[in-house]
Amino acid sequence: MNKYPMWVYGRYMYGYPNIKNNNTEVRIVLEDDGLVIYNILHNEFLFKIPYEDIENVSLDIKNEWDGWKMMEGLLIASPIGMLLHGKRDENLFGVIVKRMDKNGNSIIIPVIFKDVQKPLLLKEELDLRLNKERGINI
Repeated sequence: MNKYPMWVYGRYMYGYPNIKNNNTEVRIVLEDDGLVIYNILHNEFLFKIPYEDIENVSLDIKNEWDGWKMMEGLLIASPIGMLLHGKRDENLFGVIVKRMDKNGNSIIIPVIFKDVQKPLLLKEELDLRLNKERGINI
């Protein structure tokens, strides 16, 4: 795609399995095959989300996810639920990841970032890459 991938700074808050570094300063990189998250402080790779696994991207998770996912009982008692019911002026950026568990069941994993630089630009670029991954040409 691009010789130099798009990237922005933000804070990883919660959601990705087995990552304990909550509220961590990160670099969010849009690489050719997925969204890659790096811990800035330790200059290390944290996790990667392939574009094919991304179900939804939101700049307004408090409104969009509150009704959409709370009904499924995924967020009610979790730290994500606490974020959703916290202050309404927080700058949260969310990615819904769809994966399979060890039994082959489809599961939804909400991943939340905060204070992302240029969130609208990041969402637009991410949407373009998701459309390309899905074969949608507009």
